[in-house]
Parts: sequence; structure tokens; C-alpha cells
Amino acid sequence: YAFNLIMKEPDVQLRDRVMKCLTEHGIEFRRGSAGGGNQIRQPYLKSLELDPKNFPVLDHVHFFGFYIGNYPDLSSEEISWLCNVINNA
Repeated sequence: YAFNLIMKEPDVQLRDRVMKCLTEHGIEFRRGSAGGGNQIRQPYLKSLELDPKNFPVLDHVHFFGFYIGNYPDLSSEEISWLCNVINNA
């Protein structure tokens, strides 16, 4: 179980603050999305000779998206805590 958080604007400093904050609070996440973001950047697709720069939305998710772990039994308090951690990054 996880949810995606994708930044509206490409902000490297904010992205890095969010990553640091999630890590410091023990919140598991992956950059990108399920499967790691822009698959065109993965070695197994190299033979297609696609330029990732031709897919700006995928690249945005790749560099400014988060796949954040959760589970069905999260309490309202835990959800609020998680939102607070993210919003205060």
C-alpha cells in the first residue's frame, strides 16, 4: 500500500526538504512512483532509443514525485501526523 505525492512545481530545494523530513521521521518512500518513475530512463528500455526529455510529465513525476508507504489500519491521528510532517517540510 502506498500513495503518490507529486509536487506541482519543480522545486529541488523543497523536494530535498521533503525527502529529508520523511527520512528523519521514519516514513518509507520511493522517489518517482510505483516502479521508479520514468521507465524510459531504465536500462531495459534503452533499445527503444527514446529521449526522456520528450516526456516532460513523466520526467516531472520521476524527479518530483514520491511513493509513500501507508496501510489500511492507519488511524486518523497517524494520518494527521503524516500530513503534518509533509506540510512542514
